[in-house]
Amino acid sequence: LESRRDLQIRYHSLIRDSISERQITPIEMSFDHGYEVVRAYCHSAKAFRSFRLDHVKAIDLCAPSFEVQPYSESDPYSIELRVTDRLRSVMERFRISFDQNRRASAENLIATSFSQDWLMRNALSTLASTEVLAPSEFRSAVARRCQIMLELYGDSSFAVVGE
Repeated sequence: LESRRDLQIRYHSLIRDSISERQITPIEMSFDHGYEVVRAYCHSAKAFRSFRLDHVKAIDLCAPSFEVQPYSESDPYSIELRVTDRLRSVMERFRISFDQNRRASAENLIATSFSQDWLMRNALSTLASTEVLAPSEFRSAVARRCQIMLELYGDSSFAVVGE
């Protein structure tokens, strides 16, 4: 950070469950939900990202690339959710602050991330507890993914051996 040099990293993304090579311009070190992260401009994504340090597999110093613009709160992608069950679990999954005084009934929430893939995976993993309300394109994409998964249950190539 002090030298203002870029980094070439090999990074394991839990969102895609893959390892990628990325050139990043580090901006700051911080903690995100108990994990040490480097907030950086990612030249591959052409956007600001946070990288968990425990997911960095290799690192090399590079020459500085250019002056990065300050972080902007308008960059993340947001979805609106209706949570009907397991409120605390859903809020923790989407990294939304949980207040112990919250009521346990249905509630509308806004989940935000730089990664639509991350939001998609979390929406799909909340079982029947969560409904995506908006934006409509994201809601439709979730519905398509759910339909594809349901169709797999009818596909004989996925039958359990012995049935």
